[in-house]
Amino acid sequence: MKLPILKAFGATYALVFGHFFDCLRIVWLPLAVISATRYWVGTKVLPALADFIKNMPLTPASKPDFAAIIEMIRENPIYHDAIKSIMIALPIALIFTLILITGLLRFSVRGQKPQLPFYIGSGADEIRLALNVILVFLATLGVSLAGSLGVGLVATIGLIASPPVSALITAIASFALDCVMIWFAVRLSLANAATIGERTIGFGTSLRLTGGNFWRLLIFWILVVIPIIVIGCAIAGAAGSTFWPYVAEMLDVAQQGESTAREHVREMLPKLLMAVQEHLPLLVAIGYVSAAIILPIVISAGGVAYRYLTGNEAAE
Repeated sequence: MKLPILKAFGATYALVFGHFFDCLRIVWLPLAVISATRYWVGTKVLPALADFIKNMPLTPASKPDFAAIIEMIRENPIYHDAIKSIMIALPIALIFTLILITGLLRFSVRGQKPQLPFYIGSGADEIRLALNVILVFLATLGVSLAGSLGVGLVATIGLIASPPVSALITAIASFALDCVMIWFAVRLSLANAATIGERTIGFGTSLRLTGGNFWRLLIFWILVVIPIIVIGCAIAGAAGSTFWPYVAEMLDVAQQGESTAREHVREMLPKLLMAVQEHLPLLVAIGYVSAAIILPIVISAGGVAYRYLTGNEAAE
C-alpha cells in the first residue's frame, strides 16, 4: 500500500491540533516530571561545568593535565553532586519519555484517550515499546559501526594509492554511509507505532510496511519537520537573545591568536553558563511549552503514517 503523502501530512496536524487538549492531557504530567529533573540537573551541572572550565589544570604546553583533572574531580564535592544528579535524573527522564510516547501512540494509532486528566501508563505497551526502542537502537548502532569500519577500510586502501585518491574515496564512502543511515532510519520510523498497533515488537512490521514507500515516507517526514524547524528557530531566537552577546564575543576573539582566544573563551564560557543558570527557570519553562507542542506532532506523525499503510486511516 502506498502512503498518500499530503493526506497523511494534513491528517497529522489535523489530529494534533483538532484534539490538542487530548494531547495535552497525555503529555503534561510526564513533561512536568522531565522538566523538573532537567531543572534540578541544571542547578547541579552548570556550576560544576563553569568551575571546571575556569579551573581546569593545564600542562606547561597549555594542554589539559588529565592526572590533575582526575584529582580535582575526586576532591571537589561540586563534581560529585553533578554526576549523581545525572545518574538519578537520566533513568527518570527515560521512563517518563517512554510513558509519554506510549500515551501519544495509543491515541494516534488506536484512538484511545486518557480517562483521567493525565496519562501515566506502566503496562504491557510500555514494556513492549521499551524493548522495541532497545532493538532499534542496537540495530542502528550495529549498522553505524559496520559502516564506519567500512569507511575506515576504504580510506586505508585509498592511502595505498595516494592521499588525494584516499580523500576522494573517503568522502564518497562517508556520503554513502550517510545515505544508508537515512534509509535505515526511514525504514524503522514506524517501529514504535507498529509496536502499539500490533501489540508486539514492531521492528519487523516497520520494515515490511515501509517497503516500497521509502521516498514517500522521506518526503512525508520532511514536510512534518519543516514547520517544527520554523517554530524551533523562532523559540530559540527569542530565548537565546540573552546569551548571544557572550557567544558573539567568543566567536569574535576566535580569530585572534590561539593562546589569546583560548584564555578569553575560558573566561567567557563560565559567564555564559552562569547566565544560563540565572535564567534556568525560564529556559525550562520554554522547553516545556515547546515540547508540549512539538512532541505530539512528531510522535503522532508515525501513528498516522502507520494507520494509512495498514488501511486504517479512518481511525482518526
